[in-house]
Amino acid sequence: MTKTHQQQLTTADNDQPCYIHPYPIYVPSPSYLTPLQHGMSSQYQQGTSTAPNQDGFSRSVTSPFVKELLDYEIPNTAKLPTLKTYNGTTDPDSHIDTYEWMMTLLKINEKFWCTYFPTTLDGNAGTWFKTLQPGSISNFAQLKYLFLTNFMQLRKYKGDSHSIIGCKQREGETVREYFTRFINATLDVPGHEEGLIAGAFTWGLLPGPLSQKLMG
Repeated sequence: MTKTHQQQLTTADNDQPCYIHPYPIYVPSPSYLTPLQHGMSSQYQQGTSTAPNQDGFSRSVTSPFVKELLDYEIPNTAKLPTLKTYNGTTDPDSHIDTYEWMMTLLKINEKFWCTYFPTTLDGNAGTWFKTLQPGSISNFAQLKYLFLTNFMQLRKYKGDSHSIIGCKQREGETVREYFTRFINATLDVPGHEEGLIAGAFTWGLLPGPLSQKLMG
């Protein structure tokens, strides 16, 4: 130990030796902190911020939502839905419909719809969400459009009236089997008319007692 260090070794009130660090502690001046704080504010406006890792180092956190959405705080009394996560391999319409229905049922403010939606994504869908441009989304309608557009190749085909009319009873198929297949075909056609359904089913039957009876 050098003479200087020996002089810094003193005796405390409890007669226990204490060591005074030989080097001054650096404290940033206000002039240094001001631009740093300004930079963080600028990042936040753009949907980015910093957060510590488990090892203590900072990492960049980005969000595609505008500041107004990020600042919204949901009431502590609000109930949040527990939904099955979407991984980007099934029909996105089904996920969106379920999400909107649950959020509406629980009367949750639409500002929170955006920031809560990412918690229902994983796998490919979660990876897609991370590619969205920071600060580019200001409402749920925008997020919904981007989501459905990105996964549109997985959307279930929505039929039309031709799908119903083209559904006919096959040779060797029982009336019950044909009826079940016909009903399933109508489920893919939104907004169909009952008259169209009844007529298409009758005309799709193979010649026989039932078809003659229905046709009168």
